[in-house]
Amino acid sequence: MKHTAEITEDFSDPKSADSQRLLRARIDRMEIALRQLHNDLAEVAMVAGVRNSNVPVSEVAQPVDFSILSSRELEIVRYLLQGRRVAQIAKGLFLSPNTVRSHLKSVFRKLGVHSQGELIELCGAGAAIE
Repeated sequence: MKHTAEITEDFSDPKSADSQRLLRARIDRMEIALRQLHNDLAEVAMVAGVRNSNVPVSEVAQPVDFSILSSRELEIVRYLLQGRRVAQIAKGLFLSPNTVRSHLKSVFRKLGVHSQGELIELCGAGAAIE
């Protein structure tokens, strides 16, 4: 999954080439962090599903496509699954509670759920984030 813009390098200007390399390195680090966030959220969802259900892991519901969520939306869902409230998430991410609610509404729409409870249930049912 690539979220990077095309970078055109002008090697005639050494400062530009250095800037491009620094930018590329920063983008690469961000992509690694995003993949780690995906993996962490998948782990949280799996653990929640195993602990909250008597259903064997092999019989859990179909996986949900979490790749349609933005990195900020994934981050908020991850905190929600850890039991944090909207106000706590907002304070921890230096956002307004209304901004967090707005992100959650977007998550609900994208995943076809209507509440935090449904989202937690969906993730608790063993939804794996790939």
